Amino acid sequence: MATNKKNTHKTNKPDVEENIDAALVQREYFRNLSLNILSERFFRVRELFLRLTVNTPQALLIEGGTSLERLGAALFLGALLNCEADKQVDSVSPLLLVNPEPSTEKIEKPCCKCNACKLFMCGEHRDLILLDGRFESIKIEAVRDLRNSLGTRPNNASKRIVIFSEAHNLVDMAGQALLKTLEEPKTHTLFILCTSQRERLLPTLVSRSWVITLPWQHPHGESESVLLSENIDESLSSEIELKKIKELEQAFINMIGEDTNYVNLNTPSWLQLSSQKGYFDKYLGLAFVSHCRRELCLALGLGDLSLNQNIEQEAKHKPKKLSLLAALLSVLDKQFLLDVSVCLDEAESDLTYGLNPSLVMDCFATKLFLTKRNLY
Repeated sequence: MATNKKNTHKTNKPDVEENIDAALVQREYFRNLSLNILSERFFRVRELFLRLTVNTPQALLIEGGTSLERLGAALFLGALLNCEADKQVDSVSPLLLVNPEPSTEKIEKPCCKCNACKLFMCGEHRDLILLDGRFESIKIEAVRDLRNSLGTRPNNASKRIVIFSEAHNLVDMAGQALLKTLEEPKTHTLFILCTSQRERLLPTLVSRSWVITLPWQHPHGESESVLLSENIDESLSSEIELKKIKELEQAFINMIGEDTNYVNLNTPSWLQLSSQKGYFDKYLGLAFVSHCRRELCLALGLGDLSLNQNIEQEAKHKPKKLSLLAALLSVLDKQFLLDVSVCLDEAESDLTYGLNPSLVMDCFATKLFLTKRNLY
């Protein structure tokens, strides 16, 4: 019997080590997502988050950006609302100081150093609840279990943070259950709904939430992979990438814009481009997805959300003339625009998790081509 126990212990040891390794990887992964919000591109978003610390709503909707950027922003906000930097300063006794004077030094939050910041940014805080819809639908059972745990005050934090990552993957009944939860005031809890576009959620959920839109990513800007500390193939310069995106944009227009003045049949087709060896890689695919998202936003009349402006500057900003793709999307059926948004989400997810870029982008274009003709 002793021998069997010993063998069992040896068999389980690699499993334990694998679980530890997986936990460490996820910890660093979430931490990098959160720290990405400190980049210059999210300056305006950080300003808005700081305003929310004064008067925090019960529900916040984060749209725009990429799925990972939305999750990172939610974790960052959780750290900001629960940062203990000022508490650590107040905890120092004046008796220990030679000449005690009130400190005039401004404390920046989140400090990213206190225990609360570290735990929220790594996704490990006791008062952080993450319902992740990136990989599967969020079921009603998960929302019901959540409601049962909201009756008590937070354990260690001033604000309990409940994140619905990719909230558009809430099943209908789960969405209705969440709506009932939001109708019951909970002073110490903040619900954060992350989605690509607010139109994909129940209108009643949107109406009960404050909305913050992350900036779209410019085609020549940093790709999502920079966030994950991956190596970028520097042989693809920004000029070449922009040229390819313009080619893909016109090819995409030719696929979905039949019988319109935007079609140019003298340019290469989508399949002619994608069939070229090495034409697509992960970074070009993500850049094109971000480009389409921004054009979709312009088509819906929401302005260029990739512009990193202050509130006062944004109020004075005048919309520019629409590009060909935005102009085409602005005259298409709203249901088709929703299909475009869904396909962009799917393509981004598939590219992020390592599927073949050429197959992913061909699938994206083919789905919309067939959908436009009511064949899918």
